[in-house]
Amino acid sequence: MKGGATHASAPFSLAGALGQLTKPAPPNEGPLAQWSREEKRVWTEAKRQYSDNLSREITKAVELGLRTHFPKTHSGEGVGTNAASAQGIKSIDVAFNIEGLFLGLGVSIKTVGLPEEDRGYGHNFKRVTEEWTTETVLYHRYMPVSIIVGMLFLPADAAADRSRASSLNHAVEKFRGFQGRTSIRDDFELLEKIYVGLYEESGEVRFVDVAHHLKPLEIPMGTKLLTFEQIEDDLVRLFRQRNPKLRVKGMPEVDDSGAVTAASPALDEVFSDD
Repeated sequence: MKGGATHASAPFSLAGALGQLTKPAPPNEGPLAQWSREEKRVWTEAKRQYSDNLSREITKAVELGLRTHFPKTHSGEGVGTNAASAQGIKSIDVAFNIEGLFLGLGVSIKTVGLPEEDRGYGHNFKRVTEEWTTETVLYHRYMPVSIIVGMLFLPADAAADRSRASSLNHAVEKFRGFQGRTSIRDDFELLEKIYVGLYEESGEVRFVDVAHHLKPLEIPMGTKLLTFEQIEDDLVRLFRQRNPKLRVKGMPEVDDSGAVTAASPALDEVFSDD
């Protein structure tokens, strides 16, 4: 990891987002097989509503966090914002657009906030990959230089929720083959990067890059964990590489060594007249 910018703002946290939510309690403490049809319906609806609310609040937090590096990032108050695609105007969770609807950086956010009996948090991953692939193809075909990032947020105990292989391990192994795009000329179906964010009840979040391998029950530590700020620095490096002639006011600088430093108001002013 190369040197990063000095982050004057507080570290990224989901404390505010999680504080807006109340985790639902199951209507019956007994085995699912003993639940009535009505109890199952009520519980399914409660989980769906919680998932929607969690996704909205986390999306807003990511939007605000990214603005330190990608000014004027938007999320439509957590319900998505417009960007141009090969099939017209589409909604993406978080977008940094260039001159209107031309997508420079798009972040597609998925959340799993509640475990599913013996499956832990590892359910719906097939649907997640299908949605990510569909979105990514449409944006890359229209705007090949677009950077598309997937973020899956799981509670921290997803790293130790199952006896043979954790939901975190399942996510890392499942999603690795759906990311890694490096050329703007091909691999339109691949996201540039996918990260799994593990969050504590306190709001602290650490991320795992799915390009890294984890053992089935490994708890990631050290260099296998990233902060949101490190991810931002990496995305700025990639954006600058993809768009060498584009000057974005307020975006951090990247020097010849790859170090990310604070934005330069002086340079912004000089280039504003070009």
